[in-house]
Amino acid sequence: MTEEFENGRLRKLVKELVDTINNVFSDSSQIKKALKEIEEEGYRIDIVLASITRIHRKDDEGTPPELVYEFNPFDKAFLQSLKIRLDSGENNPSSE
Repeated sequence: MTEEFENGRLRKLVKELVDTINNVFSDSSQIKKALKEIEEEGYRIDIVLASITRIHRKDDEGTPPELVYEFNPFDKAFLQSLKIRLDSGENNPSSE
C-alpha cells in the first residue's frame, strides 16, 4: 500500500472514531437528563471534552511501542485544580 493511501485510510478511520464518540454523547439520554436537571436548578453548563489520540504502528513483533506522556502546564494546572499532584521528577499523578 502506498503511504498516501494508508494516511487517507487512517484519516477516514479516525474521523469515524470521532463521529462515533460524538454520537455516544449526543444520543445519551442519561447525559441529556443530567444536563436538564442542572439547567432547571438555574445553572448554565458548558462541557469541554479534550482528547488526544495517538496512533502508532505496531512493531514487527506485534507489540505497540511504549508510550511516554509528559504533562504540559495545562495538564498540571488541571490536575492541581482536582487536588491531584505530581511527585517531583515523576509523571505519575497521585491524590493528596
